[in-house]
Amino acid sequence: MICQNCQKEISNDVKFCKFCGKEISDTDHPEVGSVDMYFKKRDNSCQVCGTYAPVKYVEFHQNIGMLFRREHRYIKGNLCKNCINQTFWKFTLITLAVGWIGTISLIVAPFFILNNIFRYIMSLGLPKDIK
Repeated sequence: MICQNCQKEISNDVKFCKFCGKEISDTDHPEVGSVDMYFKKRDNSCQVCGTYAPVKYVEFHQNIGMLFRREHRYIKGNLCKNCINQTFWKFTLITLAVGWIGTISLIVAPFFILNNIFRYIMSLGLPKDIK
């Protein structure tokens, strides 16, 4: 991208020109024909794989229990059906296998598993792709 003030080449993701210090506004970015602007404006794309498909907001949690601590991972966002399936099975099976080890994990893991199952069931009606 070219800075409108000093006409020097700068990268597209900066907020200030490194040569003259002028703030780069959204109007300085080219909108017509810009692939970046096209993808920023798309609402129906999966936040994991970027596929343009029907998406649904989901939250999946994973718990890995250890004797004296635990590790919690989660994913929240608009996901396509393929990413929902992959994430659900990965997070839920790991939580079922090692999520219950430890006192706190023994209490938390069942809630995470129930949450994952509920969110997965609610997303089953999502079509696989756009027709």
